[in-house]
Amino acid sequence: SGYTVSAINASTHEVLFTTSYNVKSGAYNFHGHWINSLYDTTIVTVRVEALKNANGDKEVNERNVVCLP
Repeated sequence: SGYTVSAINASTHEVLFTTSYNVKSGAYNFHGHWINSLYDTTIVTVRVEALKNANGDKEVNERNVVCLP
């Protein structure tokens, strides 16, 4: 159980940041910090992947954000 939060460069698919939490809950609040080290304006995909049960069922949600250098 738990969830993973990742920041991925949408152009190169490079993982810029990822962290996982081993918690069990019906709802998750997440808070994380990533230091922007990009040299140009970049679209970053923020991906949250939650493990829903012991069978390995997952729920994934993604949002694109624009990061300025």
